[in-house]
Amino acid sequence: MWDTTEINFLLPPNTVQWGYYIGVDQQGQEAFEEASKAVAKSARPILAAVPGYGPLACLMTTGVSFIATLQSGEDIDYRLVTAENIQLLRSGAQYYYIKKGKVINDKSVVLGNNKSGNYFLHLSNDNAITGVQVKVVITAMCVKEEWGKRQVKRMEVKTRELAYLKV
Repeated sequence: MWDTTEINFLLPPNTVQWGYYIGVDQQGQEAFEEASKAVAKSARPILAAVPGYGPLACLMTTGVSFIATLQSGEDIDYRLVTAENIQLLRSGAQYYYIKKGKVINDKSVVLGNNKSGNYFLHLSNDNAITGVQVKVVITAMCVKEEWGKRQVKRMEVKTRELAYLKV
C-alpha cells in the first residue's frame, strides 16, 4: 500500500494562468531556492521588487524556466485533478487528470480551460521504507480589469505644401 497525501487548493477568480512546482526532499527545495535567487539576480529591478515574482511567475510570463530538472534522488508519484475527479481517483475508477508523473521535481504552467476553481494534487510515495518531504508551490496570475472614463486630448494635424528654391 502506498502512502498518499492530497493537497486541496482553490484558484481565485479572474485567474488567467497558473503554474505549480513539486520538489522532493532537500534537493527539490534547494532547486527552487536557487531558481528564486537566479530570478532575483536576472530580473529587471522593477520585477524583482514585485512580491511573488519568482520562478513560476517568470515561467508563466516569459516562458523561461530557472528551475533545474533533477536527475537523481527520491521521487514522488503525483496526479493533478479537478474537484469533480478526486472521488473517482480515490475509488480507483477511471478519472480525468490534468497532469501526472513520477518525478524528483517538476514544474509546469497549466493552460487550457483549467483557470479557476477547486483542484487537488494527489501525491503517492511508493517507497514503503523511506518517507519523503515534498515542497509544493502554486502560483496563480490574476487579472482584474478596471474600466473607466477619461478625457483624451485630440490633436489636429494639418498638412500644407510650400514652394522652395533649389540652388
